[in-house]
Amino acid sequence: MSPNPPSSRLPTIAKSAAAVILLMAIGGGAAYLLAGKLAPKAPRGPDTGLSTATPSATAPQTCPASPPGPVPISIPPASASPLPHAVWVNDPLGVNLRAAASATSTKITTLGQGTQATADQQGVDASGGSWFHVTLGSQAGWLRADFVASTPIYAVSGDGWSLMMPVGKQLSGASAQQMATATTADDPVPFLTVVTGHPTDTLAPPAPAPLRHDIGWSDPQARLIQVWSYTVLEHLARAPIDLCVFPAAAARADHGWPYTTYVRVASPTRVVQFLFVSQRPNDPLVDQILNSVAMS
Repeated sequence: MSPNPPSSRLPTIAKSAAAVILLMAIGGGAAYLLAGKLAPKAPRGPDTGLSTATPSATAPQTCPASPPGPVPISIPPASASPLPHAVWVNDPLGVNLRAAASATSTKITTLGQGTQATADQQGVDASGGSWFHVTLGSQAGWLRADFVASTPIYAVSGDGWSLMMPVGKQLSGASAQQMATATTADDPVPFLTVVTGHPTDTLAPPAPAPLRHDIGWSDPQARLIQVWSYTVLEHLARAPIDLCVFPAAAARADHGWPYTTYVRVASPTRVVQFLFVSQRPNDPLVDQILNSVAMS
């Protein structure tokens, strides 16, 4: 028998080619599905369930420029409140109520820390010290002005320490051993940070998050002060605020360079570190709080 002519083999070749293409398509689909099952998946956040994989095309994140260098700030002294006005005993050991504006005059009684009285007169002793004449119920006498506060205060205590905070500044975490911070509703920069530890602990100075530490702090100074029964060094400086954390810092009264006061007090059983951040130099509120500190 003679072989089939070329024209008669075309349908057979076409069917064979179609079969090959179908098999290739099936194989490719299976390979795609298998690869999808074996390929690693992007990690997912523990709470949101959203992918945390970083797109390769994402540009590096940048932060605002640092605030300009510190500039001098001149703040006029606060004017005295008109009499009569309330005063609160600030000293942790209490204040002697005396018959005259003199430390040698007759002691009437001792008013405990936090006691409120009404100041109705002001006087000066022979050494230039300021005194308030106050009334408290049926008692009246003179108190040294540097031992009282002229704004409301409240007691706060932590592990081995206590102090009097101005009303309006909330100290959170004071019951914990390690750290407490005081803030106000209109300022995200902590006014006060307190870190507590034992004498054998290695403690770094307390550092609120908004302050930068890769830029040198300006105008460092130090002086000896008395806190409780200890003579300690008070370190003063100006520190820049991190504009990545607080973008509006440059618009503050301190131009983004607040004044810092750092004090470390060590007792036989505790080490307590205080870091104040204030918008004004030599803030009297810092001295007022340090003067109220008691340690056990």
